[in-house]
Amino acid sequence: MEDLRKLLGRHPSVRRFNALLANCTAEEKQVHYHRIYRLALSKWSSCSKRYQEFFRNFIKHDWQSCLNYIHKETVLGVLGYSLDNPIMFEKMCNLVERKSKNHPVSYNHLAFSLLLSFNLNLKNKRKRNISVLGDQIRTTSFYPEELKLLLGYAHILN
Repeated sequence: MEDLRKLLGRHPSVRRFNALLANCTAEEKQVHYHRIYRLALSKWSSCSKRYQEFFRNFIKHDWQSCLNYIHKETVLGVLGYSLDNPIMFEKMCNLVERKSKNHPVSYNHLAFSLLLSFNLNLKNKRKRNISVLGDQIRTTSFYPEELKLLLGYAHILN
């Protein structure tokens, strides 16, 4: 953490960090990114508010890279819950998380959270891609027989 403080000072920013990495190779950048993820995941509670904001903004800048790191480099990658019907779950997310004037939705943020929590290894390997899953959630819809199936699962109380 001290090395990062020396590099970015008391007021870290994603823009400054990326500028420092501008001349690095893709492999060198990945090493630095992994260092940031490791610090964010292990030192969060001991960081200043400014560094917490930096970590949050850094992760939001590239959701996919962070998710890949978590899945490959931490135990969280193997703890996702396996859903019985992931396609129906995806459609339910579309149904309950709709954009409105009072509720903006970031489908990439939603997809990141779902891929972090659930084992969504469907036939389409691209499902692990945040932007693809986010677009699918945003654009999916129900077929009439799927709605009937959902009603069969529901317990309706008076």
